[in-house]
Amino acid sequence: MLKLKNLILLFILIITSCSDNKNLTLIKGKTYDFEVLYLYQGDKRVIGDKYRNIVSDDSLYIMIEEGFKESHVILEENGEIVYDKIVNSEQSQGLADWLIRDIKKMKNVGLRVDAGPLIFLEMIDVEYNIIGISRSQDKIRVVFYKKVPMYE
Repeated sequence: MLKLKNLILLFILIITSCSDNKNLTLIKGKTYDFEVLYLYQGDKRVIGDKYRNIVSDDSLYIMIEEGFKESHVILEENGEIVYDKIVNSEQSQGLADWLIRDIKKMKNVGLRVDAGPLIFLEMIDVEYNIIGISRSQDKIRVVFYKKVPMYE
């Protein structure tokens, strides 16, 4: 009987602590879903290895692609902000902005759009060193490309 009372008391404490709003609100503002595609094989924009010979294996290429409209994009490298801009996707080209980073100095990469959560990205294969970041309404898509994407 004592064990049952202890279990009930423990259950009540857990429910009470979870109902406290300050513990549940970890992210303020607008949030979004995200999808990370590692080892991406391609779509109609990825035309093959035609331009792969000009891409350095020592660099990480980050392409901020379509779907951004007055979006606040922050990129962190090893905990330090390396990119902090309001971006708009170019309608005719599908590319808002890009940057190149030294892959050898990188331990981790973080991405935040607007007031959403910080997404940590891990380099799992240096051959997939081109990252495309796109937005579709409330979804952020991160793609690790091996082949060079084309923006027309």
